[in-house]
Amino acid sequence: MLLFVSICTVAQGRKQLDSLQYILPEFSQGAVIFSDKQISSGMLNISPLDQSVYCISGKDTLYAEGNPNVIRVSVSGRSFVKWNDSFIEIILEKGNTGVGIIRKTLKVNNVRAGAYDMNSSTSFAKTYSVNASSGTLHNLTIDDPRNYVYTKTPYLFINGKYYRVSKKSFEKLFPKLKDFIESVWEERNVGAADIAAVISFYNELQQK
Repeated sequence: MLLFVSICTVAQGRKQLDSLQYILPEFSQGAVIFSDKQISSGMLNISPLDQSVYCISGKDTLYAEGNPNVIRVSVSGRSFVKWNDSFIEIILEKGNTGVGIIRKTLKVNNVRAGAYDMNSSTSFAKTYSVNASSGTLHNLTIDDPRNYVYTKTPYLFINGKYYRVSKKSFEKLFPKLKDFIESVWEERNVGAADIAAVISFYNELQQK
């Protein structure tokens, strides 16, 4: 049985972060599959903040206390697999290989700054957040979306093993096409951040 713990108060305090807090735009009917093959269903969502499964029950927002035992979530026709404490959404799957995406919301680094922006440990020091993408400083305000950065990272998988996108990982999926991958890799410019390019190259290799 899936154990859910109420976090209604916490969830209400994060209203400003809704677009960063949940992967799906709304809670939808879905199923959670556990390592012991048990299945629980409900109105579900997944958080990129803590990589947990959340459920709505009445007026409460609940999270799955048994989250470490979750192996797969299916909701709104989308499939998520638990891997290394993160949820990978399966975007494309052909045979025993495919492409997935990990979505994460990360809190940006905090720095202390004193007078004239000099580092200081005095009582006059203020706390700022540093945006990882732009490097700009913001006053650190609780639940301010500017203090968070949202990332989407594509992964390749084969036989249940997942790999960051690289030339070597493509060669693991398509060992017979290693010479071809080597010859066109620079030309294709398949960057790990370019999900469309990753999918396009994967499809191209599938057709060879």
